[in-house]
Amino acid sequence: YARQQLTELTGKESLVADDPCWYGCMAQHPLPAGDAAALQNSLWQEYGIEVPIVEWNQRRFIRVSCHLYNDQQQIDQLILALRKLL
Repeated sequence: YARQQLTELTGKESLVADDPCWYGCMAQHPLPAGDAAALQNSLWQEYGIEVPIVEWNQRRFIRVSCHLYNDQQQIDQLILALRKLL
């Protein structure tokens, strides 16, 4: 669900095929160019969302790790926050 929402938000395809054998409970997804540290800080400061935003090979990515205690509403909150910040 998180992967699908990130793809719809960014219009960017994930780095690996949509197959659980590749990612399990974690999804790393490309984001539009920008300041990774500033975005990560804004997500935490403004929305209380803790999620890694990393830069690699001059590209920016988000790494969402979903576990048993995460639910769809939390992913929706992340997507809403990203929509405002991106």
